[in-house]
Amino acid sequence: MDMVTRYMRAVGAFLPQAQRVDIVNELTEDVRSQIEDKEEELGRPLTDAEVEAILTRSGPPLQVASRYLPQRWLIGPALLPSYFLVLKIVLAALIGAFFLVLLPVRVFQGASLLEALIQSISTLWIAIWIPIGIVTVIFAAIEWSQAPRSWTAGQLPNGRETADANVITRSEPIVQAALTTVFVLWWISGASFPVLNDVPLWQTLTHEVYWPVLLLSLGGTALAVANIVRPYWTPLRLGVRAALDGLGAVVAFIILNAERAQVTADVTTATNEAASSVARVTAGVGLSIAITLAIVGVVGVLSCVSYLIRCVRLAAQQR
Repeated sequence: MDMVTRYMRAVGAFLPQAQRVDIVNELTEDVRSQIEDKEEELGRPLTDAEVEAILTRSGPPLQVASRYLPQRWLIGPALLPSYFLVLKIVLAALIGAFFLVLLPVRVFQGASLLEALIQSISTLWIAIWIPIGIVTVIFAAIEWSQAPRSWTAGQLPNGRETADANVITRSEPIVQAALTTVFVLWWISGASFPVLNDVPLWQTLTHEVYWPVLLLSLGGTALAVANIVRPYWTPLRLGVRAALDGLGAVVAFIILNAERAQVTADVTTATNEAASSVARVTAGVGLSIAITLAIVGVVGVLSCVSYLIRCVRLAAQQR
């Protein structure tokens, strides 16, 4: 796959599907015409460096695509569809959490259905602006960070056949960004939940490793947003993904090792016939969290190794 085709594929990733083929064909014809004129002038085929220079003058794919879309305020047209989609998913998850979790909890705590509904809506109205602000700031920052002067055609993703696996379907990072944003909001708010609050393992998670979990989640959100804006893997982002997964596995295993004795003691106590229902629930929830952490740790290690291998291979291909 030549550099022109790779460039047009990168431009097409930011165009609406209905117009993509026509616009890409038009741009391809224009670039090919420039190349042919230059070859006729020089009397020889252009080198890869000379083709790269022509494409670099055309501008970054995001900037080129934006010329064919209506102008917007704050967040450009190329990012606007992704922005609205992420915002819808985040708000849907937040609203669902309030009415499927918070509302039943308040009813369980003794409030009437009407009181719980009014309280939930009142809290939601205040809380809903936080994710809107966070998502807007992230996308606005990405929009303003698209500096044409820092881009060259040499930054295009590798176009070899084996690199097709590195093209990212935008739905994947959009869902990841939405879910991690909702989790970060919940984590910052105190990660409170009646069934979990009295479980020792959960208290350790929310206190002793509060910052590592928050930073890893923010890193995952930032990486997902980067993959939305530039939907193809690069060695750097593959390395970051591997690091996040590896660090997540380390945190999970450290907590498991530190709390193993406590979880075992709680389960032993719960199996006693004289154990209270609260002790049994606490032990069951603690054991479930421990199993979840073990799964997270194992999956994190496997994912880390997988992304590291892909990182090395892609870096070797692009040399």
